[in-house]
Amino acid sequence: MFRFRVQKILGDIWSRKVRTFLAAASVFIGVFGVIALSSAGEILVTQLEKDLQQDKLAMVRSLVIPKRDVDVDNAATLAALRDFENVEAAEGRAVYPIFWRLDGEESFRDGAIASHSEPFEESQLEPTRLIEGRYPIHLDDPTRLEIGVERRLADSAGLAIGDTIDLRILGEAAGGEMVIAEAEIVGIVFQPYGYTGFGGTITASETIFADYVDVERIAGINGFSIVYARFDEFATAEEQQSAFTSAIAATDYIPTFTTIEDPAENSSIESTRSTNNLLVILALAALIVSGFLIINIINGVVTEQRRQIGLLKAIGANFGDNFFIYAGIAFTYGLLGVIPGVLLAIPASYFFAQGLAFQSETVIETFTLSPFGLILGITLGLGVPVFAALIPVINGTRVRILDAMTDLGIDANFGNSRLDRMVGSLPLPLSMKQAVRNAYQKRVRLVLTGITLTLASAAFMGVFAVFSSLVGIVDTAFDSFGYEITMTPNEAQDFTDIETLLYDNIDGIDDVNPSVSLAIDVEGYTPPPVQAGPPGLFAQGFNTEKDNLLNLEYLEGEGWQNDGSREGVVLSVSIADATGYEVGDQIALTVAGNTQEFELIGIAQSVTDIVWLNWEDLASFGGLVSADGSPYPNAVDITLSGDDITATDVDGKIAEINDLMLTNGISASYQNQIELAELITTIVTAFGGILSMAALLIALVGAVGLLTTLSMSVFERQKEIGVMRSVGAGSGVILLQFLFEALIVGLFAWIVAAPLSVGVSQVLIGVLPFGGTFEIGYPLSAPVVGLVGMVVLVAAASLLPSIAAARKTVSEILRYQ
Repeated sequence: MFRFRVQKILGDIWSRKVRTFLAAASVFIGVFGVIALSSAGEILVTQLEKDLQQDKLAMVRSLVIPKRDVDVDNAATLAALRDFENVEAAEGRAVYPIFWRLDGEESFRDGAIASHSEPFEESQLEPTRLIEGRYPIHLDDPTRLEIGVERRLADSAGLAIGDTIDLRILGEAAGGEMVIAEAEIVGIVFQPYGYTGFGGTITASETIFADYVDVERIAGINGFSIVYARFDEFATAEEQQSAFTSAIAATDYIPTFTTIEDPAENSSIESTRSTNNLLVILALAALIVSGFLIINIINGVVTEQRRQIGLLKAIGANFGDNFFIYAGIAFTYGLLGVIPGVLLAIPASYFFAQGLAFQSETVIETFTLSPFGLILGITLGLGVPVFAALIPVINGTRVRILDAMTDLGIDANFGNSRLDRMVGSLPLPLSMKQAVRNAYQKRVRLVLTGITLTLASAAFMGVFAVFSSLVGIVDTAFDSFGYEITMTPNEAQDFTDIETLLYDNIDGIDDVNPSVSLAIDVEGYTPPPVQAGPPGLFAQGFNTEKDNLLNLEYLEGEGWQNDGSREGVVLSVSIADATGYEVGDQIALTVAGNTQEFELIGIAQSVTDIVWLNWEDLASFGGLVSADGSPYPNAVDITLSGDDITATDVDGKIAEINDLMLTNGISASYQNQIELAELITTIVTAFGGILSMAALLIALVGAVGLLTTLSMSVFERQKEIGVMRSVGAGSGVILLQFLFEALIVGLFAWIVAAPLSVGVSQVLIGVLPFGGTFEIGYPLSAPVVGLVGMVVLVAAASLLPSIAAARKTVSEILRYQ
């Protein structure tokens, strides 16, 4: 009997090849997604946990700049910070821009040079790791320089120990002469922690390492750019953050931005884990949705073979035999999908992890497997089809012999229900009325197919809503800027000197304005957590007397519209809503440990949380003052002349400005505002593409489900098609009837999916790394795009079954029957 049951399973699988392929394909899609995405995430998170050693992570990181006209005493600064209550370790980092080139190259490449306050091998906080050779040291010979190169830079540039590169020595530029020195590579190192400094996060692929004395000479700067600290407990660090920032401000440095982070919840690991979890959930959804398809298929198989079931029972087969046969068919569908899914997902997971490793600042060195991902994918791939088939198998195999042998397939009440009569009264062609009736005759099948399409549509519209909204937000945010370049000197400079240099030597500059950017605390307001990094709030100080420099959209108050010299602050609407502040209120602000009250003179629209002040007020408040007490900016906003300026145009102008500044002994970093907008848009689009691919998994399963459902419907309704043919219905009428039936299912799925997609978008906003950064809405275009996508999906999935139905002839149907 066992042999007969297996033969029966294999016979049914083989005789319905298309149906088998569709069922196995839906399982394959889900299994591949689950294993590939969950394994890639586990591999990546495991590597990050290995790289980012928790006991070496800093709890407090503070970006700093040396005070103007002060010879910094780094030893005294670190001694004061290490003596701070409950501080276990405090270290400094000097991370600055440099220019280097390979032997034989004419032009220089942009990069970063980094050094620690301690010898590399003695660093306790977020240390570099030696891979090959030795750490660089300072040599007494001024003609010789030693450097280490980050392994990813070494790989991309083809560098090895013993090679030399040319470095532009910014600390010795004089009289417009360019000074170049040759540096020997003595070590290859790995820095998984990354650095935050000029221009934001500095990727390891840009970094060269040298002794601190050599960094001062190469970069032309004396002083740290970052201060790290670790307390005995994270709770203590939270309590002491403000006081510790004040302690930094009491040294030779001005803290510009201080963040705090729990080493047990590192943002890089948590961001990677959260994003991967979201992708895995979508892949699981695709696999679960495939279960609905299996239910439809097995239900159709059981319905199609009711007479066979009755005959098997008549010759002695019991419930267990029939259950084994039809549950075995479902299991075989799963097995056929699992085998290729596993074989392809194993290498794919490794390549996915390799691709994501660059974004996470790590390296996947060896091919590894994720046992959890494999077990999860195989278990679900085999279990979901069998579990999904239980109800139709149990219901179908419980049929009595008499009922099975006498079943004609037509209910005596067909066409007599209230719903049937209502459809019959609709002013539609007869074929369309028939399509509506057929759509709801198989109610269970309709519900399952509808659920599949609903989930696919909701996922697609939710992803589209979030990322189209984000792109719009980025465009709106950068349209408000009246300048294209932000120049940030690495050391305090006199604004008048920079302004004069720019106007006298660079063509195409329309305006130059002082600017200040400092971290700030607003009393009563806690910045929302951001998974890509610790929460923080910035204040932007700009020249409020220039009307077109920053185009603020005021929701309340007048700000500086009518009086650019007015004292006070403007809050973004998100901060005002969270705190309840109103125009005219006095607000306590804290910068670098200093607290001062300001009048709220306006509330403005903004995509991010931010505080605006006049640049002189913010500079004086934040400690950016010279010996005579006059404020100075820490940045310069440059507006270019002309229309339709591109990122390439801005880059060319930045190169001119940088050469001019370096010639005059001024080292600075530059922000191309147009390029930044394009970069953020690219990142947003990339995230959207990844999630859209995951949503596509569900959509593919939905399409396969609809295709299978309609194929079964064509098979089951051959007599109906024959009757239609015999009374003169043409191929076009039959084709449109099945297409219209599919469109009805798709339309109802879209109606249900539209409100669900709002919830999907909210879940995405909460999980994505920039979800707490932007106030993301739900654009009305999302349902429209979803409807168009649903129509295309339904039309594509129903085309083949509809054509197959339209091509059936009366003689073919009669021969079959």
